[in-house]
Amino acid sequence: MGGERVQVKEASKRLVEVPAEYKWVERTVQVKPAYRGWVMEKKTRCAGDEKPRDVFCLVSTPAEFKTTRSQCLVRKACTREEIIPAEYSTVRRQVVATPATTRRVSIPAEYADFEKTVMVADSVIKWEHIVCEDKITADTVNKVKVALAVAGYTPGPLDGKLAAADWNALNSFQKRNRIGVGELSYMTMTKLGVSMK
Repeated sequence: MGGERVQVKEASKRLVEVPAEYKWVERTVQVKPAYRGWVMEKKTRCAGDEKPRDVFCLVSTPAEFKTTRSQCLVRKACTREEIIPAEYSTVRRQVVATPATTRRVSIPAEYADFEKTVMVADSVIKWEHIVCEDKITADTVNKVKVALAVAGYTPGPLDGKLAAADWNALNSFQKRNRIGVGELSYMTMTKLGVSMK
């Protein structure tokens, strides 16, 4: 992956207004010319006179000047062309180092463990003694539930009654031990280690 300098904006031109330039200039001008004239001077003593009297004297009066300050145009306002340079940016590009190819890849088989129920023997009919309902006490039911829990099953709460969860646990226990399913038999009680006493 390398960097490459690319142009993102072309160079262009624009007109820029340049204002006029001025400077201050001082100029001295004559406002009154020099002149010579006769001027009467009073109470002037001339040589040999004891009394003062008015006389005319020839007097030179210098010229009078005044300095003024004003702005003087140095350069007129104008427009000039300004060049705006192009803009560039460095970008990174990906280049193909190795072209795409096709190859065959072997994907190994996947295996998973699962339980499968297979018939190991045909069903048979046999007689088993079941516990009559009038002999199934709450204490007996709770003992059966405790025994099922110890054997690894999940019966219902210890309430002295056989509910759906209890029958599911009991049936699973009976199937695994190849006992008649669906009733609380003496064989089941024996396998669970529960006595009727």
